[in-house]
Amino acid sequence: MGLELPPEESNRCVRGCCRSAAIPLHLPPASYSLVSPVARGSESTVYEARLGGERAAAKKPVLSTSEDLDKFHYQLQLLCKLDHPGLAKLIAAHAKPPNYLLFFDFFDPPNLADKIHVEEWSPSVQQVVSIANDLANALRYLHILGVVHRDIKPANILLDKDLHPRLADFGLAMFQKDIKRISVENWKSSGKPTGGFHKKNMVGTLIYMAPEILRKDIHTEKSDVYSYGISINELLTGVVPYTDLRAEAQAHTVLEMTYTEQQLTAAVVAQGLRPALALPESGAPPNLLSLIQRCWDPRPEQRPSFKDIIEELNIIQNHLGSAAAEFSVRAVPGLLKQLGPDTSPTDALAEAFVRTDIAFREELIVHQKSKRITKKDWHPGCTAVTALIVRNKLFVANAGDCRAILNRAGKPLPMTRVTRSIGDDDLKPAVTAQPEIIETALSAEDEFLVDPFSL
Repeated sequence: MGLELPPEESNRCVRGCCRSAAIPLHLPPASYSLVSPVARGSESTVYEARLGGERAAAKKPVLSTSEDLDKFHYQLQLLCKLDHPGLAKLIAAHAKPPNYLLFFDFFDPPNLADKIHVEEWSPSVQQVVSIANDLANALRYLHILGVVHRDIKPANILLDKDLHPRLADFGLAMFQKDIKRISVENWKSSGKPTGGFHKKNMVGTLIYMAPEILRKDIHTEKSDVYSYGISINELLTGVVPYTDLRAEAQAHTVLEMTYTEQQLTAAVVAQGLRPALALPESGAPPNLLSLIQRCWDPRPEQRPSFKDIIEELNIIQNHLGSAAAEFSVRAVPGLLKQLGPDTSPTDALAEAFVRTDIAFREELIVHQKSKRITKKDWHPGCTAVTALIVRNKLFVANAGDCRAILNRAGKPLPMTRVTRSIGDDDLKPAVTAQPEIIETALSAEDEFLVDPFSL
């Protein structure tokens, strides 16, 4: 970037409390310039800036009291200790009067909140799981360092061009040891509202705040888990938490419509109110929906750690065969209806399988690009068997090592023999999805059809 890094012994803030061996903490005036404001808040303004001749984001805090200055230096100390690909990276600071500034890598808008609600982006389940996993890894890193973010929400999540998230805005972040030293009775507000709600130690954004915080308890790592769960559900549903209508683009929040802040607080704490969970029809795996619900459990001790969350998300990510199967279950019946009565049952089944394979591969490509993985590392194909009855004829289409067996007069009659698959990206597209189709005339002796491999 062309910035000269002073020796560590002299690379300190004006107070001498912040130091770094890798990040310049005071800058020559000619080395930076503020171009234009990108976002304004009650505590700071973020600018597009030039730093050492390159594009950067500059955060200029509002420092009107000695308490504001204390907070700036605390935040700088914390940021100097952080280095993780899932976090917005501090690249320089000017920690001397009159211009106190924090410089970060620049990310083009939108943030995740605007991506969802302004651009009306509907991510695939694979993209949701990928973003959830990246964020969980970043938050696990913070918690290992003993840092609690305290304001996790989509508006504080930046996206790079490949849709990898970066958790930003550490204005409320604290080391857990420092939070525990603050008594609830004498703790004074250390910041201004970040989401229209702030009193005593209830810092953060109301609709993402855990019940224990609303009860005026202190933040812990499990409070971050709660906010994370609310945020991931918002990413899945595309709906701001606690809106009155699920799919209305212009829906108002309950804070505007039916709840005061006090009523919402009471509903969350005493009645267990939570945002509407994503529906199974969204394609979200049941274990992902269950994970979200455990993240927002009213009992902090029952919420999973980010280590546990990562392990569960890895299982979901690495089991895309399940995703392929669920995709096929949704796709095949609809495609059969589209092909209509003028298409023979055999041709309709073959066409439905191949089209499903093509559609799933398109989703797979999106997933592979978002995770930067190669085809040889990922084999998410699924097997599929479909039975279609037309008048007195049974047609069974098989793709994969399913083995459909018809019970005829108490004896097994195999209906499939070969092995093929849908969505297996290490095999030849479309060809392997061509199903084997067996046709037989039904009689009164036929009782049921079974796939023993699914039992």
